[in-house]
Amino acid sequence: MRGTLLTIATLFWATTLCAQQPLEPRIDMPYAVSQLRNQRLESRKGNGQTINGYRLFMGLSNSRTEAIGMQQKINVVLAGSYAAEVVYDEPNFKLYIGRFYSQAEANRALYNIRPYYPACRSIRLPLPVPNSAP
Repeated sequence: MRGTLLTIATLFWATTLCAQQPLEPRIDMPYAVSQLRNQRLESRKGNGQTINGYRLFMGLSNSRTEAIGMQQKINVVLAGSYAAEVVYDEPNFKLYIGRFYSQAEANRALYNIRPYYPACRSIRLPLPVPNSAP
């Protein structure tokens, strides 16, 4: 009987110990790290006003210096008619040309650029609403 009572007390103690809710993990970040994290999240939000448009995708790289080098080559070859833009989209740097609000505009630019960059392609992306729009 004493062994049974001891077994019951042990089982009761074990079940109450196991039934407790786990503690929420707490991560203490330095102020600078949390500020950078908040800035990154804020830059992704935007103002929420976007419309579907098109950009010409030129390529991507995981190195910033390589992406900027590609951007400079594209800007030299296209001689100011179109400007390349490097966009950091974790974990890669992507090169885009233009912001076109209609497929006809994007196709016209693609037709002009394809002789120099055959791998260029038109991609449909949400674009910010232009400032002139109400």
